[in-house]
Amino acid sequence: MSIKNEKQSRRQFLVGAGKTAILLPFLPSLLPDQSLAQATVAQKRIAFFTLGHCMPASKFLSPNLATTTVGVDGARDAILSGLGPISPALNHANILSLQSRGMISVVRGLDNIIHQNGHGSQILSGSSERVDEYNPLPFPSIDTIMEASPTLYPGTTPTTVRKVIRCDNGDLLSSYKKVGSNIVHVPGYPDPIAMYNDLFSALTEPGAPTPAPDSTMTIRSTILNNIFSSFQTVRNSRKISSEDKTRLDEHLGLLNELQKKFNSNIVTVPILNTCTKPTRPVWNGSYTQLNQINLQLMALAMKCGVSKVGLVDFAGHGMYGIPGLPTNFSLHNGIFHNVEGANYSSSQINDFYVVWMKWHIDQIATNFLNILDVEEPGTNRTYLDNMMSVVLSEGGVDTEPGTHSNLDYQPIIFGTMGGYLKGNRFTVLPTKTETVYERVYKYRLPYNCLLITFLEAMKIPVSEYAQYNGGSGYGIYRGGPTGSIELTSYVNFFGSRFTKPITEILS
Repeated sequence: MSIKNEKQSRRQFLVGAGKTAILLPFLPSLLPDQSLAQATVAQKRIAFFTLGHCMPASKFLSPNLATTTVGVDGARDAILSGLGPISPALNHANILSLQSRGMISVVRGLDNIIHQNGHGSQILSGSSERVDEYNPLPFPSIDTIMEASPTLYPGTTPTTVRKVIRCDNGDLLSSYKKVGSNIVHVPGYPDPIAMYNDLFSALTEPGAPTPAPDSTMTIRSTILNNIFSSFQTVRNSRKISSEDKTRLDEHLGLLNELQKKFNSNIVTVPILNTCTKPTRPVWNGSYTQLNQINLQLMALAMKCGVSKVGLVDFAGHGMYGIPGLPTNFSLHNGIFHNVEGANYSSSQINDFYVVWMKWHIDQIATNFLNILDVEEPGTNRTYLDNMMSVVLSEGGVDTEPGTHSNLDYQPIIFGTMGGYLKGNRFTVLPTKTETVYERVYKYRLPYNCLLITFLEAMKIPVSEYAQYNGGSGYGIYRGGPTGSIELTSYVNFFGSRFTKPITEILS
């Protein structure tokens, strides 16, 4: 090779490769994998499981177990994994394993301050008041706010994504959206086959080969787009030796791998065809199979990026063949409300409710939590811990489930939303008391704060959820417990916190 040709070759390479040469210092070896993994952000997901009636106080953790002061208002907490079983209703191997690993939190002490006729938190209701065909209010439920959120679901969201999965397991009453000046009920899937067909129509059939990626298009769609044409020009030059072409290919491959690492820092909705379509379910019409299939499909949909929000309202008005319950009375009237002549004792009613609740939580543990309790790639956490799965009840903690108490709610939360919650805590929120005419009244944080916590966890901005409430808070704030002196005392104790998330449980 002449000196003249050598100079031309070097000049041609430097001019043609340009930005390729500039990128040479940015090699993968200079960016430790651990640092990249720690920067990964998983997508937001949340699942709600609502149960009718109240949680028997005798069947759950005593608030006296929380002894460590947290916050400034008198809340207390304790490490949940060290407290033993949460409840006989949560006595399931998967639940116990999650508790021992610090994957569960329990919060106690939220009041519905506006409505005391017994149906105060058909849980997703935006007002903390029952919002259904009996008592519509001008508030959408939080699932429909998430569904309409341009922050959670921007305009680039694929049409194959189902923004909310609503499993109608018999009692889906709490999903409502605002249409003009009206509240409109949003139904759930009528059966698991319809749910399957809608959720997974875009996925690859089982056994079908996944198309091989086009490496050229991969390169063109990355930062290498700016140097790709130069790369092609240099590589195709007759003045470049075969060894240099090999080195150039290797260099570009390293840059492509580096780009992949950068792309993995932010996990977005996965491309649907990266998941294999689950086998079409066969439903025999039973309530047992309805729950099993719906929960499994919802878990797979969230894992594949088909949706970020799911909810299930479990039926509470029939026996449905659940083992351990009497067969000659209805669950709702004959047991919970004891109005069919059975004359069950409070202890029996509590026991029946635990049987009913445990059966449903077992279904959740086996068919939902277990599927998501595997590591989500690139996040160093499980899918389950990167999201929230929340078990909620229609009423609060009380001596009898049939009383529909709207006081002292106790949500159970699986996962921490990637560290948004502290996790592994039993937190008893502050209670303030006052005496009026020799009668003692108790005041707790409004249930609205819990709903705001969920919205904030999903990164829904205030402008999107407070627009129905004059730009502040979520839901309505009025009244107080039966016989109280209206909202004045709540405002005196907790007014500054009405429109904020529950800080005591946040990281």
